[in-house]
Amino acid sequence: MLIDPEDIVARKLGLQHPPGTCPLNNIFLLDRSGRVVLRHHLSAIKDDAFRQAWRTLVR
Repeated sequence: MLIDPEDIVARKLGLQHPPGTCPLNNIFLLDRSGRVVLRHHLSAIKDDAFRQAWRTLVR
């Protein structure tokens, strides 16, 4: 899990943000190969979405 409060990762990866939304994706879950499996704004992620993404990593 990577927490990125300065939005450095999103800018470095050139991640696009939907118009009218907060530009920060400040929580990332990465699999063992380094692939981003979840990117989201920490304050807006729903518990179920986080749990589901987390479970895919620990299988």
